[in-house]
Amino acid sequence: MPAMLEDPTAPVIYRTSGAPPYPTPSDPQIPITIVPRQVTLRDRITVATLIPFTSAAQVPPTLLAYLCSQMNLEIEKGDTYPMLGPMPLSSFGKYWFQNFGAVMLLGGLSSVEDVQRLERARADWEK
Repeated sequence: MPAMLEDPTAPVIYRTSGAPPYPTPSDPQIPITIVPRQVTLRDRITVATLIPFTSAAQVPPTLLAYLCSQMNLEIEKGDTYPMLGPMPLSSFGKYWFQNFGAVMLLGGLSSVEDVQRLERARADWEK
């Protein structure tokens, strides 16, 4: 069986050990201890937040497109991922956020809803 991140067309592998709850296709949950976490970057001034997402459906569309473009730049370099060509946006979300994914964003955010509000305010995800 291929590693989950090697083959974007492989079926999702769901966690069945560790702290419950265990995710399923209809209920992509994560343990309650996984929450947004604020960090201070190395400059000791800039605050950023790691936001956990349980599925691509939670990620704002423009953020998902930005992350997909960043992934495709990495694929194009050819140093880290085994893909031979760019990944279409329609496949990226299902691939990257199969079970769980966290995204670091600048600022003090407290929830996925905060990120969705940024989307409605037309956030520039490159900043």
